[in-house]
Amino acid sequence: MLLQILEQFRDLVIDKNTLIQLLPLELKK
Repeated sequence: MLLQILEQFRDLVIDKNTLIQLLPLELKK
């Protein structure tokens, strides 16, 4: 159960990091 929550949290963090990396590219357009 806890492991599942941790995996979901990790996925969220990865998504957030991806967004942070993509954001400057969007702003440059």
